[in-house]
Amino acid sequence: MKNRKLGSTLARDGASHGPAKVSGANLGSFSGRTNALVQHFGSVAEVARRSGSSETAVRKWIDGAEPSVERCLALAKGTGVSLAWLLGGVPPMWESEMTEAERDTQMIVLGDPDDEAVKAAYRRRDAALKGFVAGLATAQEPQERASQAVRREDLKIALQLASEALGNRELPPDKHAELVTLIYELLEEGLPEAKVLRFARAAAA
Repeated sequence: MKNRKLGSTLARDGASHGPAKVSGANLGSFSGRTNALVQHFGSVAEVARRSGSSETAVRKWIDGAEPSVERCLALAKGTGVSLAWLLGGVPPMWESEMTEAERDTQMIVLGDPDDEAVKAAYRRRDAALKGFVAGLATAQEPQERASQAVRREDLKIALQLASEALGNRELPPDKHAELVTLIYELLEEGLPEAKVLRFARAAAA
């Protein structure tokens, strides 16, 4: 899987930003969410600086253009927002407000796999997945079985999206499993399938 190595200082970057109190922004679109970031950080220039993009590019996003996946990743890392929020408006907005599992997913997506913090995130995620698999085998209560059925359906969708993203290409088994896992976790966070597929295609390139 392609590694973008955008850094592994997510917790530190996110912690420097308090929860935004943005008024009047349409958070239902990428344009509106970009505008919310401009309001929070005070200027187009500051958002451009944090994302490593030009002011012209940021203004285009506000006007309705959508950036590449790479730009989205850089924007999320540079501003400390949740990738799921940036791409699909899925709360919470800030990385600092995410659960540990959500932060681990974002760190794995944005971070350098050789960094110790990212390796720890992989270990926590793998432990959680093992617990999930064990739960599938031992769930007894009807409500638990219903919940596991929903998760099985998400896993099935993740496998389908991974296959669609790869097309005729193949990945080594460990990289294929990693791609499926990341897709599954983004689906669990509530990101729309179309957005997840777009990310998966770029990640598998």
